[in-house]
Amino acid sequence: MMVDEDMEDTEFSKQNAKVAQAFFVFSFGYHVDAFEVAQCLLPMPMNKQMATLHTRTMFQKFEQELIQSTTCFLELKTEDACKVVFNVSERKNWETRVAEVVYVKDSDHASCSCKRFEFVGIICKHILALFRRDQTEYMPDKYILKRWKKTAKSGLVSDANGNEIKDCADPGLLIKRSTMS
Repeated sequence: MMVDEDMEDTEFSKQNAKVAQAFFVFSFGYHVDAFEVAQCLLPMPMNKQMATLHTRTMFQKFEQELIQSTTCFLELKTEDACKVVFNVSERKNWETRVAEVVYVKDSDHASCSCKRFEFVGIICKHILALFRRDQTEYMPDKYILKRWKKTAKSGLVSDANGNEIKDCADPGLLIKRSTMS
């Protein structure tokens, strides 16, 4: 920044503030409240539900799946007393991709051949297309993983045996750890 002798104090302060703000944004990024509800692109109850529950990043991933589910077409493949199998197709870049969604009636559970829920923890567009077909307004709890919730870090912490881990009993240890870095 070039300082001119004729520059007024207020102009110098404004330029200084801009430089400081740019440095802060570059260094630390914008502050985002973890519990702030993200804006929904689709006015659907399920989308609003997930906006209030998921972290911003995971909500955006979910919302992309929800938007992409609108381009999926379901075709009944087989049905028996236990399960229903659908071929879910989507057309992308002049190519048709097909995934298989299996809905088990007894357990009220849907799974997809793409395995996105199993690998990423976000429900896939293929299962969301099935939910839209069945007019499911709210995401069933079993498809909402705690690790992607805004409240994931709150609550009890337990070890591998299921025993509750209490806060550190000796506050002096915390002070020692913080001065070590």
